[in-house]
Amino acid sequence: MSQNEANIRSTLGLLSGALVWGFMWYPLRIFSGWGIDGPFASTIIYGLGIFLPITFTTFTWKVLRTNAVLLLAIGLASGATNLGFIMAVIHGQVMRVVLLFYLAPLWTVLFSKMFLREALRPAGYVLMVIAIIGAAFMLWRPELGMPLPENSSEWLALVSGILFALMNVLSRKAAYLDFSLRSSIVCAGVFVIGMLVFLVEGEPLKLAVPFQGWFLVVIVGILVSVSNLFVQYGLTYTSANRAVLIFLIELIVAGLSSWLIAGEVMNAREWFGGGCIVFAGIMASIIPLNQPLNALEKNSLD
Repeated sequence: MSQNEANIRSTLGLLSGALVWGFMWYPLRIFSGWGIDGPFASTIIYGLGIFLPITFTTFTWKVLRTNAVLLLAIGLASGATNLGFIMAVIHGQVMRVVLLFYLAPLWTVLFSKMFLREALRPAGYVLMVIAIIGAAFMLWRPELGMPLPENSSEWLALVSGILFALMNVLSRKAAYLDFSLRSSIVCAGVFVIGMLVFLVEGEPLKLAVPFQGWFLVVIVGILVSVSNLFVQYGLTYTSANRAVLIFLIELIVAGLSSWLIAGEVMNAREWFGGGCIVFAGIMASIIPLNQPLNALEKNSLD
């Protein structure tokens, strides 16, 4: 396979994830109305996704043992990321949640320097400042005189974005591993953390799910599983910063769908702040902010 073909396939893989998660808020809210709230929904959806990728991989126990720390970190980061995002879009304003989540380029720059040994150039610091200014405009609370998230959903979105950036960087660091193995680890991480939260909450289920509803849950689980498989493939051949640019398509999908379906709108200040975040994300993916070292080469150096 040529480099051009790999680039096209990886871009399409990442794009599939952006499209799926840009619209995922809607079925998640339907599930919540049936009594399938965030933690329980994540265990079902991602539980279905653990085994499908395994059928495509050829890993050995030695691979698991020698890469246990890295795989565990990917699993925990992805588990917390997805569960946090699920909870945020169920209970928060979709567009604000997604924009705060996509402060990810800011965190990606930092994590790339930490884990991928990428030296940050001055332009990187400028874009970090722009992203922070955008977040400050979005989060500004006149009654407090400071920028802070308004509710738990926005805090979850902010933290999930940080962990999302960490997951992308770690997945890129593990690019020498089979992408389907990484996909299963991601799903396992979400399943385990979702189950732990569900058990700790200890709230009895109050399910009112019609038969066709369970069919929809299964379809969403399969869709997320396949999409996650494609995303992990895409991350194998795409830099962390460029991946975030492609994921920004989710903003368009989420914005249009939440406006058309839920009638959610943002004010001028929020649009300006969101515009700064999007601009920083795009420029962080276009401008050479660092000097990346190939993940396979780095693994040989570790």
